[in-house]
Amino acid sequence: MDDAARTAAQLSIEVETKKQDLAKYKHLGGTIKTQLEQYNASVEKMEDEIQNKFPKTNELNQEFQVEKEKLASIKQMVNTFKVGLSKQTTFHAMKHDTRKN
Repeated sequence: MDDAARTAAQLSIEVETKKQDLAKYKHLGGTIKTQLEQYNASVEKMEDEIQNKFPKTNELNQEFQVEKEKLASIKQMVNTFKVGLSKQTTFHAMKHDTRKN
């Protein structure tokens, strides 16, 4: 009789262990499902970006080139004015020094 009781106790413990394992697997399955949904949403977002953002790179490059040329011409004008202003400053400084002396 002791053997039967011991076997029943062992089987009862094993059943509880298996139930706990099953609960863990069910929880893990839910977690995996949630992560899979998140990854699918991320993939859809990336595909949308590829279709809508990246084809516009040529337009963006053209706009960049236009802006770059515009800024280069402004820089050239500023440098021209800088040279002229420097000459005027030197002239007025010399004029002031001459009057001072």
